[in-house]
This record gives sequence, C-alpha cells and structure tokens, in this order.
Amino acid sequence: MNRYPLIKFALFFIIGIIFSKYFNSSIPVLFISSAVTISLSILLAWLKKFNLSVILVYFIIFVAGLTYSEVRNLRSVSYPFEDPKINNALLFGEITDIDLIQNDRISFKVRTDSLFANKEYYSSELILLTRVFDKNLSRTFEKLKIGTKVILKGTLQKGRETRNPGEFNYQKYLESEGINGLFNIYRKSDLKIVDDQSNFFPQFIFELRKGIDEKLSRFHNKETYGLLRGLLLADRKLIDYETREEFINSGVVHALAVSGLHVGYIMLIFLILFNRTNIILRISLTIIGLLFFLLLTNSPASVFRASVMSITGLSVFLLNREYNGINALSIAAFIILLINPNDLFTPGFQLSFSAVAAILILMPRFSKRIEKLKLKKFYKQILLFASVSIAAQIGTLPFTLFYFGKLSVIAIFANIIVIPLVGLILPLGIVSLILGSFTPWFGFIYGAANNMLVTLLFNFVGLFSNIPLAFLDVINFSIYDGILFYIVIGFILSKTFYGFRLSIKFIVILLLIINYFLYSKFDDKSIIKENLLTLIYIDVDQGDAFLINFPNGKTALIDAGNATKYFDTGKHIIHPLLKQLKIDKIDYAFISHLDADHYLGIHYLIENGIIDTVYKPVTDLSVRKEKEFLNFLTEQRTVYRYYHQNILSIGNTSLYFLSDTTDFVSKRFDSNNKSGVIKLIHGDNSFLFTGDAEIPSERYLVNKFGKFLDSDVLKLGHHGSKTSSSERFLDFVAPEVGIISAGIENRFNHPSDIILQRLEQMDINYKRTDKSGAIIIQSDGENYKFIDWRNFDTFTLSN
Repeated sequence: MNRYPLIKFALFFIIGIIFSKYFNSSIPVLFISSAVTISLSILLAWLKKFNLSVILVYFIIFVAGLTYSEVRNLRSVSYPFEDPKINNALLFGEITDIDLIQNDRISFKVRTDSLFANKEYYSSELILLTRVFDKNLSRTFEKLKIGTKVILKGTLQKGRETRNPGEFNYQKYLESEGINGLFNIYRKSDLKIVDDQSNFFPQFIFELRKGIDEKLSRFHNKETYGLLRGLLLADRKLIDYETREEFINSGVVHALAVSGLHVGYIMLIFLILFNRTNIILRISLTIIGLLFFLLLTNSPASVFRASVMSITGLSVFLLNREYNGINALSIAAFIILLINPNDLFTPGFQLSFSAVAAILILMPRFSKRIEKLKLKKFYKQILLFASVSIAAQIGTLPFTLFYFGKLSVIAIFANIIVIPLVGLILPLGIVSLILGSFTPWFGFIYGAANNMLVTLLFNFVGLFSNIPLAFLDVINFSIYDGILFYIVIGFILSKTFYGFRLSIKFIVILLLIINYFLYSKFDDKSIIKENLLTLIYIDVDQGDAFLINFPNGKTALIDAGNATKYFDTGKHIIHPLLKQLKIDKIDYAFISHLDADHYLGIHYLIENGIIDTVYKPVTDLSVRKEKEFLNFLTEQRTVYRYYHQNILSIGNTSLYFLSDTTDFVSKRFDSNNKSGVIKLIHGDNSFLFTGDAEIPSERYLVNKFGKFLDSDVLKLGHHGSKTSSSERFLDFVAPEVGIISAGIENRFNHPSDIILQRLEQMDINYKRTDKSGAIIIQSDGENYKFIDWRNFDTFTLSN
C-alpha cells in the first residue's frame, strides 16, 4: 500500500461520506467522537503502538469527508409541496439545461423564479425537470436555449416513488441529481419563450451536441444512430427497452455507456492530429481535447474517471514520472466526490470505479499466470483480453446484481465478441462525423458500413441473451451480501491464502463459497410465505391489478392495468414485481372487463409467455376492441374461458364467479356492469373483487346472492366512483375493510368524496393505493393481516 498513498486518502474520505449518509451524526456528536479519537491516538502514540501523525492525518481526512458531505446535504433538494400532483400550475423561470430531442418529447431543466399552483404563489427557487409531450416538436426544440426565460403551464408533480415492493424510486433519483420534481406540459402552445437570451458557454456546448446529434441521425439508420448517440454523447434514451434488456442479459450492458474505451479513442485521435507539434504542445492540446469531450458528454462518472486518469497519465509522462493507475483512480474519485459527495451512491460511479479498480488489482496476477502458460502468443492475447473482462466482472458483480438482479453466465464469451465490435463502431462513427462534415457522401458511406456492424452487434447480443440459461435471476442482492463478497475476494487475494498449497486452496475456496451462501441468507426476509394466502393490490396508477399467491403456490392476476405509448403497466410494473417474487408463471388471469385501465397491461405478459389461462367476459363481436383482444388471444395460442357462475378450487381456497356474462341479464349491461365479480374464500376469510361494477350490477348481485356477498375485504367498484358502492350493496357485503385502487390526483377525481363519507358513516375502514402504494394482505384461513412491506429494507419476497 506504500506505493499507493492516494488511495488511503480517498478511502478515508469515502468512509466519512458513507458515515454521513448511514449514521445520523450531529455537530456535538462529531466533536465528542473527535475528542475521544484524538485522545486515544495520543495515548497509543505515547505507548508507541502507532504513529500519531499518520493516525491524525487519516482521521482528519475522515472528518473532512463526513463534514463536507453533511454541509453539502444541508442544501439537498426535495419535493416541497403536500400534493404529489398539481394540475394547471403556472411557472416562470429560466432554462438551465436541455436534453437532446426524443421521438415523443423534449426535456429540459428549469430554475423557477415564481410558481403559481393550487391558487397559491411560491417564490422559492426550485429545479424542475420539464417534459413537453406533443407532436412535431422539432421547431419548438430549435427555439430553446440555455438561459432563456420561459412561462410554462402544465402539471407539477412528484417523481414516482417506490409504490410497489422492489420498485425503483424515481423521485429519489431526481433529488440525487438536484431536481425537486417534474413539470409536464401536454401542449407545446403552453410553453412561452419570454426572451431570446442565452448563457454563451453552456449554449455553445449544447449547440455542438445538437449538431453532432443531427449528423449522427442523418448518416445512420435508427439503431446505429441510437447506439452512437449513447456512445458519443452519453444519451441512451433512443436505445429501446428490449435492446437494453438483451445487453443486460448478455452481461455487456457496459458497452452501451461512454467509458474508458471511448476516452482512449478520443485521446488517440488528438495525439494523431497534433503529431507534428512538439511534445509539450501535443500533450497540452490533447488534455484540452479530453476536457472538451468531457463537457460534450455532460461529464458522466465513467468519462470523468477515464479523463482524469488519462490526463494524469499524460501529465506524468510529460514530467517524466512513473504512472500509477491506482493513484490516478484515487485522484479521479476524490475530485468527483469533491464536486458532489452523493455521486458515491450512484450506479455510474460504483460500476465505473469498481470495474477499473478490479482490473488494476487483478490483471497483474492474471498476466503472470498467463505468461507462464506454454501457448502461442495469439492464444495468450485472447486469454489476456478475456482476463480483463473477468476482472471487471468480479469487481462489478455486487453492483450488477444489486441494480440489475441478473448474473450473466455467458458475459465473458459475449465480451470477447462485443467489445471488439464496439471498438470498430465507435471510431467509424467518429470518422463518419468528421468526413461527413466536409463531404456528406463520405458520411453516408461510412455510416452504411457502421449500420452493418451495428446490425451484426445487435444480432450477436440477441443471440447470446436468448441462449437457455444465459443469465440467472438473482433477486434482492443486498448491501450486506456485497460487503461479504468483497471480504471473500479480499481474503483470496491476501498473502495468507497465497501461501496455501493448491489442495488447501481448493478446500478453502469451497468452504468460503458455502459460508458465503449461508451468511448471505441472514438478512433475507420473506413477505410471501408457504401455506398462506397473499394478496397484493398493486399500485398501477389509475387502474386495477391484483396479484394472488395461493397457499399451494399457484398464482392468479385479476386485471393488469393500462398500457400506452408512454408507459406499459405490464412491462414496467407487474413483470418486475413478478421477478421480485420469483414468479415465472401466472396460472390464472382474470380480466374483469375490457376497459383500457384493466386489461391492456396483460398484452405484454401474454406475449412473453407468462400467462397460462385467461378468464374474461363473453366477447361482444360488435365492439372492435373486444374482437381485437379475442384475435390476439387466438394468435398467441392462449387458453381463454368466459365467466359463468361456477367455482374454481385452488389449494384450500375457493373462487366463486358471481357474474355470468353469458346470461340474458348480463348481456344487456354496459362494459362496466359486465365486469367479472369474484369472491375468494380462504377458511374464515373472504375477499370480494368487483372490477368496475356499478349500481345496476350491484343490484343484480344483491338480488341473486344476498348474504353470500358478505366479505371481510371489498375491492370497491370503479375506483371508488359514486356510480358504484351503493349503500344497499355495502350493507350486504358488510366489509371490515374497503380497498380503493386509484391513481394519484387522477383526472376522474376518484375516489368520490361521497363514497369516502359513506364508508366512514358505515364504519368501514378503507385503504387507497393512491395514498399507500401497494397494499398487501396475508391470510392463514383464520385471520388476515396487512403487511407493512415498506419496512422490509432487504428482503426475499418468496421462498
């Protein structure tokens, strides 16, 4: 460690930042702990156990990291309003940053001067991520400048928080980026530019980014354009969800990010361009070029790290000093954390630095082993290349499992093909930009060649990701699991382990692996348990979706929420939740009726082979969407059945279908009143699901079933609308608890105040997904209880 003095400083600074985040430290506590530590250090120094000056230096660095993080966090941002969503808000402010245009939106940050919302005036400064959703946004985008004053009318809202178990907290991410909340505009006419002023340098960089983006779009097809936009401009928004998933499954998602590989190419290009100048000028201009590229990419952690390390390497070469990668990496980390200590807790920082640190630590060991092998040079080069991938995989494994929940089995082999391909695509993209700027013909020629390479790349990645067992789902990998992993790796790399005989090493590694899996289970907690009935009322915004895990392990889904071109509930909420629960198959899917907010989300689940059997109302062939859905089920070869009054026994539970959509009375109902109504009985506990059934359907149910409707828990009809939940119906159901599934501040004003007052008057407790997020109930057949899933910090949702 004496060769790497800077890493000690960086580590103690990092420990201070971590201490600040995870331990509530106040100034008095800090002073007391400092006094105790200094006193202990003096005592140890007096006893000649430690070097006092060294201890004090490290302690000062630790306190500096802690204090600096505390001071920075005093300025931390949050969403300041009580209402999570405020319609018709009016904002006056200044554009501080602009994203590159997307297919269906433009996004930019606004610093507010004043804000009028909920009939109140706010003058405090906020940073809001503003998104404009409309058609033909190109002209509007061209008018925007960094520094321009604007007046905006739209919806002010909080970013989506963790509304369901295991879900990504978007609001927390926004706050980590210094953004208070979102401001959505749905008509471009609601964006008014007050003046044409701009901030020169930020606008200059943005115009360059925009110009490069336009040329990339002009010279390449859609797929190549999206990839190069990510590789050169650090904007991956045009890379579609399916492609990113394939890269994750193949273990090569890092290839989509701007990284050290790209910085290396940029440095090489500048060195070649300035080859005829003297060494001092050439390196100086190259450093300026790297800094310019850093600004051009909006300074993501990976580019910052690679740029600092490259600049350090060029500087020590110029000064005729020895370059040390560990020290350069430490400098990069220290500078980034000085700018923003919270970057330590971002995936980009963690993945980038852990990968490079592992390569710097492990590659010398791998290289020595490979050099001893009696192989041809070509094969040794392949092994060295594979070793770099292995080292990076080891270093990033805990973070990969924590953020993506997948362990790619074929990552090493995929990297051997993918990285060289990206290594060709990137410089070819740069060449097409440079030559195309002078002669468009060259841009199209090189662009066409790149299109072929990208097609080849995507085909390879798609092939790798679809190989059986190409990746394993690793659910809820925790921070503690990651720490334990690094402890095991540290021991394997230690001198103690190095001194063991080969047979002893094998036994020790085997024992370490066994103990790792045993200890990693200690912090696992389970929500879903065997032999219990678990019901999850999923928060899908304005819609319905309810997941049932039966005591015998079978699963059912009642409705699946909505799907639009902006957001697919099946893809982005239900499927990730199923993965968290380790549920591969839905045995029974019950579609209450064919309103968009109840059934469109199931398309994605059916297309991906997750749904076994679908139950639905009888098809009315005169209604286009019903005919299309029936055709869809037929094309997907999905088994479907119509609701009629019967009983479905699953384990020791019974599902009673109370709606018969084939009888004469039901056929006269409208779509809402044709909703499939299901009563679930588990021992002494019962649960009633009513879809969007309204008063006519409720009247029919009361007349036909009377007291059989009595249930412990009622899912209120039509999201708590006043057209449902009549007093007579509630009298017969007599629920202890009512569940209302509705979106936050939805445009229908669900649930109705009339219904809420009725529930209170009838002494019926109620819970709302728009207030609570997902609602989870567990029943053992005698009693049922609500599960406070938010208190599960790290948990395994199923056994």
